Amino acid sequence: MIRVDGHTFIRSGEKIGFIDGTHIKNHSGDKVGYYQEDHIYNRDGHKLAYLEGDHICFTDSSHKIRIEDNNRDVSGGSLSNIQKAAVRVLLGE
Repeated sequence: MIRVDGHTFIRSGEKIGFIDGTHIKNHSGDKVGYYQEDHIYNRDGHKLAYLEGDHICFTDSSHKIRIEDNNRDVSGGSLSNIQKAAVRVLLGE
């Protein structure tokens, strides 16, 4: 589970990253990816996932995650669904 504290992401008491504009960065400040509209990209611009209805869909598989479940796993703060989805996709559960 990832806890959102402002623009910082914490897992098991340790800072794992933060949001900077539309970019998601790791704890060292390195860009791991970004989101644009309803799409999530890695740092090289390869589309990894997107929001469709009530789900996060992955471009390389039929795997989907319900947004409701993601909001439980990436909790706290006032991030939008695409921001929380980007955190999960780019920094893991």
